[in-house]
Formats: sequence, structure tokens, C-alpha cells
Amino acid sequence: SGADSDAAEWAARGLSAWLNFGGSIPLSRCLGLPASPKDIHIRLRNRWLVEASTLLADGTTPWKTAQRLRDAAQRFEAFQWPAWKSFPMPPSHATNLQRVLFFARKNAAFPATTEMLRKIINETE
Repeated sequence: SGADSDAAEWAARGLSAWLNFGGSIPLSRCLGLPASPKDIHIRLRNRWLVEASTLLADGTTPWKTAQRLRDAAQRFEAFQWPAWKSFPMPPSHATNLQRVLFFARKNAAFPATTEMLRKIINETE
């Protein structure tokens, strides 16, 4: 299938780069994989934050969407997270936005600024 050939091409490119550098660069880096569990969690958090931003976007600027996301994340952190942080899954009564923010926060702390959120949102556009 197309996904299999894409994966094979990705693996071949990474392995080729690793061999070209004589193994001096970690294979995981040549493949574009996260370097540590923390990096994995940040990437996962960012994916969930991008999904949250799509729920909040209404055709305005990325900056306005990032501001809305910051506000929603702060509300979630203050009101839902203290009660939900020990849960493996969000409660069934959670809204779509709360569900997505739950998975984002489960992976890593929310970014501290609107600018950081804007950069996360823009990286995937």
C-alpha cells in the first residue's frame, strides 16, 4: 500500500543518512524520531493542542486562535485538571475541547505563553 511504501522510503532515507555519517549521528535522529521520552510527550501534547486549536478556530488569525487556546487551557488547568489528572481517560461528560485538552495535559504541561501556542499551531499549518 501507499503507507507501506512511504514508510519504507522514510526508513531507507534515515538509514542512508546514518550510514553516510558513519553511525556518528544516532539512527533515531537520522529517522527524525524524538530523542527522549520527554520529547515524545511534548510532540504528543502539541498534536493534541493543534487539534484543540481547530475546535477554537473560527476563521480568525492564528494569534486570536492561540489566545483562545491559552484561555481554554488555563481554565482547564484551573478547574478540570485537579479533579481529572489521576484518570486514565477523560470522564464521559467531558466536552470535545475538554477531552482534547485532557490528552494534551496528560502528556506535558501546557505552554506558558500565547506566542508558544501560536508557534505550535503554525508548525502544522
